[in-house]
Amino acid sequence: MRSAILTLFFITYLLSSDKTEYCIQIASFEKTPLKKIKKLKFPKECFIDEDNGKYFIRCECGDRAFARSKLPFYKKVSKGAFIVNRFKKVSYKKPKKSSSLENNKDNENKEPSLEELVYRVFVYTGDLKNAYRVVKRELAKNPNSLVWRKRDADLLLWMGKSKEALREYAKLYKKDKKLEKIVIKLSKDLGDYEEAYEIYKKKVLQNPYDLKNIDIFITLGEKLGKVKETALVLDRIYRATRDPKILRRSALLYFELEDLKEAEKRFMLLYKAGVLKPDDAISLAKILFLKGERKKALQILNRAARSASLKDREFWSYLSEFYRLAGNERASIEILRDLCMKTSCQREDYDRLISYYFDKDPSLSARISLKAFREIGDEAFLFSFVKESLKENKPKRALKILNSLDRKTTLKVQKNPLFWLLKAKIYENLNDKKKALKFYEEALKRDPSSVDILSSYAFFLISSNNAKKLRNVLKIIEAKREDDPRLNVVAAMIYFKLGNLKKSLLYYKKALRNDPENEDLMIDYANLLMEAKKEQRAKKILRELFEKERRALKNNEKLFNNKEFLKRYLRVSLYFTTSGAYRTLLRRAKKVLSKKEYEDFELSFAIYKNRNEYLNYISNRLKSIPTWAKLYFALNKKDLISLNDLLYRKFLDLPRKGRIEALIATDNIGEARSEAFRALEEGGGRDIYKIKYDLDKLYGNRFDTQIVYEDRADLKSRYLKVANLLHLIGRYYLGISGKYGKREYYSVFDEHEAKMWLKALIKSGYIKAGFGYRDMKEDYFKYFVELYKKLGSFAIKGGAYKNKTADESIDFILNGKKDELKFSINKDLNRRVALALSVLLNKYYTLDGVYAGKGAKAQIDIREKIRAGYPDISFRQYLAAARFDDKGVLPLPKDYMEGGVGVGVGRDFVSMISGGWRGYIDLLLSQNSLYGFSYAAEIGAGGKLFGRDNLNLSLGYNRSAGEFDEELWLFKIKHSYLY
Repeated sequence: MRSAILTLFFITYLLSSDKTEYCIQIASFEKTPLKKIKKLKFPKECFIDEDNGKYFIRCECGDRAFARSKLPFYKKVSKGAFIVNRFKKVSYKKPKKSSSLENNKDNENKEPSLEELVYRVFVYTGDLKNAYRVVKRELAKNPNSLVWRKRDADLLLWMGKSKEALREYAKLYKKDKKLEKIVIKLSKDLGDYEEAYEIYKKKVLQNPYDLKNIDIFITLGEKLGKVKETALVLDRIYRATRDPKILRRSALLYFELEDLKEAEKRFMLLYKAGVLKPDDAISLAKILFLKGERKKALQILNRAARSASLKDREFWSYLSEFYRLAGNERASIEILRDLCMKTSCQREDYDRLISYYFDKDPSLSARISLKAFREIGDEAFLFSFVKESLKENKPKRALKILNSLDRKTTLKVQKNPLFWLLKAKIYENLNDKKKALKFYEEALKRDPSSVDILSSYAFFLISSNNAKKLRNVLKIIEAKREDDPRLNVVAAMIYFKLGNLKKSLLYYKKALRNDPENEDLMIDYANLLMEAKKEQRAKKILRELFEKERRALKNNEKLFNNKEFLKRYLRVSLYFTTSGAYRTLLRRAKKVLSKKEYEDFELSFAIYKNRNEYLNYISNRLKSIPTWAKLYFALNKKDLISLNDLLYRKFLDLPRKGRIEALIATDNIGEARSEAFRALEEGGGRDIYKIKYDLDKLYGNRFDTQIVYEDRADLKSRYLKVANLLHLIGRYYLGISGKYGKREYYSVFDEHEAKMWLKALIKSGYIKAGFGYRDMKEDYFKYFVELYKKLGSFAIKGGAYKNKTADESIDFILNGKKDELKFSINKDLNRRVALALSVLLNKYYTLDGVYAGKGAKAQIDIREKIRAGYPDISFRQYLAAARFDDKGVLPLPKDYMEGGVGVGVGRDFVSMISGGWRGYIDLLLSQNSLYGFSYAAEIGAGGKLFGRDNLNLSLGYNRSAGEFDEELWLFKIKHSYLY
């Protein structure tokens, strides 16, 4: 019966075993007894297999691929190892000291029970479900059987019920410690670390010196969230061993628990024992930092730094960050720099170093950028290197690196428009404008929306004087500036370059509306206002900024080391400090500024303060001087060779006013007048207008037409006057004028007058001589000669006149004439105040030549320009004295003294030969020793009518005209045309 059942099970096995497995066979035995084979030593993964009375040692059964992967290892064990295939069946395992029932000596020769045999057959055939039923029936009969309980756990594991298997193995582990590995493995695999944690807890308490087990125990405790319990176990171990390694682990656990007090206590024990590692120092420093004990934390970190190596990257990074948080940026950067230059760093570390050294040490910044690019491969670091090289004025170095890139990297970086922009800047620095233009246009083509590229391209065109392309770029900017307000500044600079000061100011205003807190923009705008002679507004802006920066510096002296702040402060303080104070300030700033920046400020100071000796010293010392400074030196020294060279080579680079002054100094009068006219058309200020006015007065072809109506007491006059000044040749001009009018004084008199004169230009002035003819009651000839000369800030004018029309009174207008000697001298005391002194000596005659007496008059005027730019405001004070010797032929005034004050608004601009119409008003109050208080007023307007012309309308009233108390109304229309 028993044999039949076994046969049935075996047949069932054969019928159901349709799977083949592959094993590695390392040995075979034909006659060797099984007992001796079991005593042999072979790998634990191997087992004894029996087939037809033969025994084989086979290992690692599985599918074909698995067997092949294991074969190389077993070749080392046995050179004859090879792969065999077999049906799955139960095998004899290698005997162990305390093995399962099959290897137990008591059971070795014992016949297996039917239940056991059935179990084996089911396992042998892979029928785990029925095998499990067999096990459950046996456990019901004998629940304390370790063998069947072990089989129960094994089957649960084989059936994939790992959690249930773990529970069963854990129960068995208490009686069979050899199950430790499988319990731990299952516990870890399932993420159910409780069983493993308890096992390791016992192990570490039994052997507190096994750091490997302790680390596993800590890890399991962290995974279970039993950090506090784990820390307490470590404390217990430390008290037993006094091992600082255990104490360190305990400290870290308390730090993890955020129990900073306990963590600090343990870290300090390590610190005092001299075994605090750099990583531990970080943790302790963090605790002390949170407590506010920064000094103590720094002391601990510095001590740990002595033993730290470059491998302790986290420590050095934290030390650097600690110094930064403590406010010591320099120390922080130095630590980071040493770390990054000797080892590799993270991207953010490189970024921080590059940003810090970009202004302070561009050479070091460039080296860091190149190292970062070679390590990380990010093109941003390559571009940073190029920028720094350009800042150092080393374009060849940047070009060499770009040209050394391999093809793959080159193709990659060329996809970025910034590559083309930087290449353009390199060639711009190399003065290869053709290639620079090519690359700028390529960059703009690749990214036409980039404000940076568009701005850089515009600045390049400004510096290369490419007005045609600059106007094209201006159209693009005009179209895009609404989308990006930053372009307002670019537009302002282009208009300034093109000479349109008015539009330049307009766009600076728009830029400031979008960025009202930008102090650099405010200073630029104020300087432009100064250029436009709107000094009052400019000084107000600069004064407010100066006071603000001075207060900030007073509250924080460290700001003096901030380069950007310092540059702003130097720019505004130039206008509000004495020369000595500014030079002291500049000397202090030398340590912070770059060499070029310092030299630029030196030049600005010397020019603004008009320190000629200092200018000469600077110009002799400096190797490279900006173009604007070269122009100033040349004008100051009257160096005609240098001026001609600048006009030829750098014409468009010169400031507009300086350009005109250079043309005048080199005797290019025609070009100077044309340039002044263009400047006024494009919004030039009062300075340009004054130059243009003087040029026209001295050198211009001019045709004037004037209509006048005058009502003076009982005398009414109306006349038409025309005058023409024509250039003849070289320095010579011919002037012709005519006057036709009527005077009515109880009866009507015709008045005709004609004049002709020759004008010869001399250096900084002219000489004019001519004659005239007048017919009113009597006819007679008139003669005159005039001299005008400028000597620096002085202007001298003198004249001698024979038979000049006398206007001291109505009687003299109708019946008299005079001979006159006239001399005046004007002196500009500063940019605002001017002093004038004039002297007149006259001899009076009747129209038929009878001597009527003589007179002399002297007058001092002080004029102050309160506001430049329209509407300009001028304040006038004057004092006059006159003395007369009357012979009784015609009545002459009596001796008198007079003083007065007046104000004029808009007067400077009404005669402009360009621009729109502007109004003006003049008011004068005076006190005369003869007839007391008097007053006068004039209002008018003037402006361009057709082009290169001016129409001026005015209406005036004077309570006391001349030297007699006579009321005067005067209406004038004057038209001037330049050709």
